[in-house]
Amino acid sequence: AYIVVAGERRLRAHQILERDTIAAIITEGEPDVIALIENIQRESLDPLEEADAYQQMMERHGYSQAELGRIVGKKQNTISEALSLTRLPDEVVLQYRTSDTPLSKNVLVEIAKAKSPDDQLALLKEAQEYKLGVRAVRARRKAPSPTTGDSSEGTSGDGSRETPEREAARRKDRLIRSLA
Repeated sequence: AYIVVAGERRLRAHQILERDTIAAIITEGEPDVIALIENIQRESLDPLEEADAYQQMMERHGYSQAELGRIVGKKQNTISEALSLTRLPDEVVLQYRTSDTPLSKNVLVEIAKAKSPDDQLALLKEAQEYKLGVRAVRARRKAPSPTTGDSSEGTSGDGSRETPEREAARRKDRLIRSLA
């Protein structure tokens, strides 16, 4: 007995046309693993759906991140970054899913790296409102929060002096935010 993992509509069409044969790839393995690989490669899953699928596979089969990476053809750090999205607070997930502004997986990963759920939500809203890319979100995530009283103006996150270009870019970003 065979299990159709992908191409169910094609199979049904062949049955309606009363065809006796269909081109198929027959393989061994876990059907859910094969279906996940096929869906990741074929469909445009949103980053949260992809992360949930990875999490389910790891839980169901006891895979490590490295093993899952080998199975789906991704690097372990790509799997790790995707899985970081499963730890986003419900409020952030809801805001993302109900917004009309799409964000890339890399932007969501940067948001997931923020320290607190409040920071994550604020970053998400800002990224959606201003259509920020990954670099802008990363810069905002690493910038000192005005609520913390940190006045390390002119320094990068590691305490070293910023380049004049980065300092000018930061001032420009603040000006744009204040005008918006």
